[in-house]
Amino acid sequence: MTVSYDESPDINKQKDREKQEKYRRCFVEKQSKKQE
Repeated sequence: MTVSYDESPDINKQKDREKQEKYRRCFVEKQSKKQE
């Protein structure tokens, strides 16, 4: 992966983190629904 944008890395890290949190939340909700 090449980084070729002028955005600061911190902002992108934050976006990635938010994305991961969303995925994790969805995953956890699916898991908990299976258990019920």
